[in-house]
Amino acid sequence: MKDKTYDLAFLRSGYEELESYLLSDELFWPLTGHPSGQPVPFFKLTLGNLLLSMQRLSAYDLGGDLSPQERAEFTKLQASVEATQQKWQVAWQKKASQEFLSRFNQWVHVLNDLKTAPFNNAPYYANEVRIRVLLELLAPYTADHQGYNLIPLDAVLKNLLKPAPFLWGEALAPGFPEKTYWFLYGEIKQ
Repeated sequence: MKDKTYDLAFLRSGYEELESYLLSDELFWPLTGHPSGQPVPFFKLTLGNLLLSMQRLSAYDLGGDLSPQERAEFTKLQASVEATQQKWQVAWQKKASQEFLSRFNQWVHVLNDLKTAPFNNAPYYANEVRIRVLLELLAPYTADHQGYNLIPLDAVLKNLLKPAPFLWGEALAPGFPEKTYWFLYGEIKQ
């Protein structure tokens, strides 16, 4: 999992290319450059990845882990992203719906792997559940899910989980309340 420095750099770079991304046909937009001091490239720009970085930064802020400079930059970038979303509502909704369907299909595959081979796949759950988080973040921006219903998939997941501490570390817990993000508070039964 990335840290606050990565999330802030991703949000900064993502915002710079957001309008071009929204007006393009690309769903997974490669960002130029690398996070400072890290050899790995950024995740691809998608609305889900952008929303996840903002949610994670909100969590760091709630926990008092952002410096005043980081908080000021985050607040400014968050307002800028929201202004772009308002300006390009139809394009935003179209991208969110496209990504929701793509992530839904990814999540179906993850759940099938967890269901058929829990022992082999359980160690990867903390990383793979990121897809379910993205679905949660994208859902409010989609007009409808065109028959892609999370309720039956969540029922499958609930049967596979046992309670566990928050999966992504204490610093992020304030931004991901258990009532909404219950899938981050469990691990796969083996």
